Amino acid sequence: MRILFSLIISIFFVFSCKDYETPKVIEKEGLSITIPGFAEEEELAADGFMEFANRYRNFYIVILKHKNNKNIAEIDSIGTQRIVAQLDSVKVDSISWFSNLKVNRSKEIQGNYPKEKEPIYFYHHTLFGKNAIYEVTMWTRGESRKLKYQTEFEKIFNSIKEN
Repeated sequence: MRILFSLIISIFFVFSCKDYETPKVIEKEGLSITIPGFAEEEELAADGFMEFANRYRNFYIVILKHKNNKNIAEIDSIGTQRIVAQLDSVKVDSISWFSNLKVNRSKEIQGNYPKEKEPIYFYHHTLFGKNAIYEVTMWTRGESRKLKYQTEFEKIFNSIKEN
């Protein structure tokens, strides 16, 4: 009986383990993105088109989709303001990351939530695709996580494609 119980527990353990190492390709309405195996779909923004997170790792991705007949500069400005409005001690820097889509605006936004000591780092990109304008926002908390995940965020960003 003990052997049967151990066998059942072992089988349950093997099938309940998730593959956190293998990246996942997610496709939705003509857009594809490759995310790390540890990220899961999660609702993060009421108007999010694609949203992924690992709260334990403080790792977040939100993609908003806009019609491509809108003003790109205005979309970027509103998106940036949406982030900045939440933060104290804000610093905004332009960055250049390679993309499969035309990049119109890319920036790193650093700040602190009120009454929080640890900084938060956002990467906000506005992309012009064939079918839509996309805002891609990725973020993490703390300098050590920023350094740890920056390459991962760049890989994710580089993986975004319209089909």
